[in-house]
Amino acid sequence: MTNPNNLLKKKPKKEKEEREEKKDAFWKSRHVYENVFNAIQDGISILDRNLNIIQVNHWMEKMYKIHHPLPGKKCYEVYQQRKWICPWCPSLPALRDGQLHTTIVPYPSKESPTGWIELTAYPIVDDKGKILGIIEHVKDITKQTLAAKKLKAELEKKDFYKDLLAHDMSNILHTIKASILLMEHYKDNSFSSESRTDIFQMIEQQIERGASLLSNVRKLSEIETIKENLSTLDLKKTLEITLAEMYSKVHKKELIISKDFPPETIYVKGGTLLADALENIILNGILHNENPTIQLWIKITPFQQSSQECLKLEIADNGIGISDERKTSIFSREYHTSKEKGGMGLGLLLAKKIIKAYGGQISVENHVPEDFTLGSNFVITLQKAK
Repeated sequence: MTNPNNLLKKKPKKEKEEREEKKDAFWKSRHVYENVFNAIQDGISILDRNLNIIQVNHWMEKMYKIHHPLPGKKCYEVYQQRKWICPWCPSLPALRDGQLHTTIVPYPSKESPTGWIELTAYPIVDDKGKILGIIEHVKDITKQTLAAKKLKAELEKKDFYKDLLAHDMSNILHTIKASILLMEHYKDNSFSSESRTDIFQMIEQQIERGASLLSNVRKLSEIETIKENLSTLDLKKTLEITLAEMYSKVHKKELIISKDFPPETIYVKGGTLLADALENIILNGILHNENPTIQLWIKITPFQQSSQECLKLEIADNGIGISDERKTSIFSREYHTSKEKGGMGLGLLLAKKIIKAYGGQISVENHVPEDFTLGSNFVITLQKAK
C-alpha cells in the first residue's frame, strides 16, 4: 500500500521539474530569439543564397523604413538602390569559401553617400557543412569615418602649407640672394646701368612674388574656414578694374587685351574674393608667357543651365600653355606641393576654391585646340544674379 505522504513529497518535485522544463523551453523558443535579434543595436539581415532578404531586425527596419516590407526583396535593391549585385559585396566570397568577410560600404548609394557602414557577412552552415545563406552584420560608422576624414584633411592642409612655404619661399629668397651676390661681384662699376636695372627689377619681382604668395596663403586659409555670404557683384566692372592693373605687371613687354562683353551691366553671385580669383587666372597668362607681345582675350557669354541663368567667362592667353596631363592636376593641392612640377604658383588652386565656394566651376582647355603650346583658355561658369 502506497504511503500518501510519499505522494505529497513527489508532487512538488514533479512540479519543479515541469517548471524547469518550461523555463528551458522558453529560453529555447523563437520568442527569445526574436527578442535578442531585435535588441541588437546594429543591423542584422538574414539572406538566402540568392541574396533575397529573409529576415531583418528592428534596426534594419528603421534604417530602411521607406522600403518596407524588406523580406522577399534583393538586398542590393533595398540597401544600395542597385539593379545588380554590388561589386564590393562581402556576402559573395562568404558564400564561396564559407569564411567571414568585411568591407566598408557607403549608403544610401556609392554615387551619393550620406554615411558609411561596416558590413560583415557570416555564412549560415547546416550540420553537414552546407552553406544555406548569409547573416549580414551592419554597423554604422559614419561618425568615425567623418572624424577620420576631417583629421586627414587637417593634417594634409598643415603639410600643404608647410611644404608650399618652404619650397616656394626658398626659391624666392634664393633668387634674391643670387641677384645681390651678382651685384656685389660687379660693384667696381664694371656692370652696366642697364644690367643693374634688370637685376633690381628681378629682385622687385621676387619680392612681389613673395608678397603674393603670403597673401594667397592667407586667402586660401580664409576660404577653407569661412563660408562667405553670397552677394551681388558687377562682373564687367570687376574685370575692367582687374585688367587695368595688369599693365603694371608687364616688364619690357607689350600687353594687348581684347574684350568681348555684352553691352548691358552683368551681375553675378559672388563676393569680394572673386576679384582675387580672376586676377590670379589673368596673371597666369602673363607670368607664364615667353612672347614679346602678351595677348589676352576675355569673353562673357550668357547661357541657361537647367532653370538657372548663368554666365560663361573665358580668359584666354598666348602663353606657354598647359599640357593635357597637367590640365587635370593644376587645380589640386598635390600639384602645387610637388617639387618636380615647377609650379604655376598657388593662384590657380586659390581661384578654383573661390569660384567653387561661390557656386561656380572652372576648367582649362587649349586656346588653339590642336596645340596646347599656343596658349590656354580658362572657362569659368558663374551664376547670374537678378
